[in-house]
Amino acid sequence: MRISFSSEDFAAHFAYLLPDNQNEPRNDLDFQVLGIFYLEEVAMNNDYQEPIDALIDDEETKALLERLLTGESLSPEEIQAMKERDNAKRAALGILPVPEEYQSDYPTDMEHVEANPERYIVPECIPACKELWSKNIYTFMVCDFLDLEMGWAWICIKHTLLSNRNKEILASLNQISNVTVDTSDNYYENTAYIKVPFVGQAAQNALLNIAQRFEMQDVPEGYAYRVYNPDDPMNGGEILEDGRIYLSEYHLKKHRKYRSRN
Repeated sequence: MRISFSSEDFAAHFAYLLPDNQNEPRNDLDFQVLGIFYLEEVAMNNDYQEPIDALIDDEETKALLERLLTGESLSPEEIQAMKERDNAKRAALGILPVPEEYQSDYPTDMEHVEANPERYIVPECIPACKELWSKNIYTFMVCDFLDLEMGWAWICIKHTLLSNRNKEILASLNQISNVTVDTSDNYYENTAYIKVPFVGQAAQNALLNIAQRFEMQDVPEGYAYRVYNPDDPMNGGEILEDGRIYLSEYHLKKHRKYRSRN
């Protein structure tokens, strides 16, 4: 089925990628990247079955794209109008309200995301992500509002960073009604997309229920630490504890939390 994207879809998507402070310096390359990202997402959501031009519904959309790709700033009034229009549209679909601080700017490191979930994660996914983080399960990516408008909410994790027990739990999730686990590595290697066909509170509840099934685990080797080797000439100034060199205090604190419970 063909899914077309109107100027409202386009404008609303970009409204959350743009900072509210119009006095901040603009980088033309940033706008080009955003424009390409948007068009790629539109094409992907349509399974690349139609040319991009066929998916953009009207001249207003094309004009907005042209403005962004040339680095032109949108006015605060335009951005606010986009947000208000889009909030009303999403509310009608049952999607949870957007936090004021939500910007959807990415990628960024896991520590910063965990400290600022309302900025980077849609509300449907926040409780489940917090539950996973509390168990030392690192999230890789979550759905955005375009996914929610398509009727899906999902959280992506790196399955290679799971303990053996949590790998077993992940494998069992496909047996749950209305839960899909995709490990086909279509986009990123070693990832598992945990999906539910809901939005709003139903999606939030379903994803949290899934997250609660996992068990607490230690932080993964290679991602959070490496085993200490006294003969390694690169030693010096590291965070050393329990025979491990941790990549940051963030990972060490997670390990200590796990150790205190086991």
